[in-house]
Amino acid sequence: MLIALAVADILLRVGGVIAFGYVIWGGIQYVISRGEPDKTRQAQETIMNAVIGMIIAIFATAIVTFIGNSLG
Repeated sequence: MLIALAVADILLRVGGVIAFGYVIWGGIQYVISRGEPDKTRQAQETIMNAVIGMIIAIFATAIVTFIGNSLG
């Protein structure tokens, strides 16, 4: 059980790093958009989705860590 929790923890942390990468990519898209409304909106959506993904990954990692510490 602890091995499964450790694997889940690693995967969630990797997911958080990937979400952070998408925040950076969304920022690059925003700068490249040069004020075009469609591209700007798409970049903002990318950033918002990445931030939501990071928040979910952080909370899920905290829950998995708490369960792992509870089990010993």
